[in-house]
Amino acid sequence: MQFAVESIADELVIWPNSGALWPGLEAEPSVRTRGVQGFPYHTVYFVRQPKLVIMAIAQGRRKPGYWHNRLASA
Repeated sequence: MQFAVESIADELVIWPNSGALWPGLEAEPSVRTRGVQGFPYHTVYFVRQPKLVIMAIAQGRRKPGYWHNRLASA
């Protein structure tokens, strides 16, 4: 799984807007999500130039949005 997550992170650095916007969350910067191929996880991230900030590698069965409090401290 580590390789899959590293691969997604590398792709997001090149194409930061490729992830889907997180539904129902009106935040700046925009929070996006992208699945981890072959695993029931997704990356939750935002871009704050010049950085890409990954807030969570979230398990698909966990309560959606459990990571929201991390956005306030980012």
